[in-house]
Amino acid sequence: MSCQGVSLIIRHVLTGKELLEKLQKYSDVAMAGTEPVTTLDNLEAQKHAKRMLQYLEARVDKVASYLDSKGRNLDLDVQRDSVQREIRQVSSVSFT
Repeated sequence: MSCQGVSLIIRHVLTGKELLEKLQKYSDVAMAGTEPVTTLDNLEAQKHAKRMLQYLEARVDKVASYLDSKGRNLDLDVQRDSVQREIRQVSSVSFT
């Protein structure tokens, strides 16, 4: 997954958190008695938003773990190539 894909997921997570906060704020206001009683639709929307956020956050964690693993593998590849290059240099030196 590209960096653009990761940033898109992160934007969705942030937007989802904002939506959930608005839904919860509306629900809190309704419970305080200043607005009509919170509806089942609002509660269901909160539940759905929480589920989607958990799913997206899990995906972000999985992608971050994958990228971290790829970074470690790349570091190992660079180290291996460096060692191989040094071995070739040593073996090309004539011992007189």
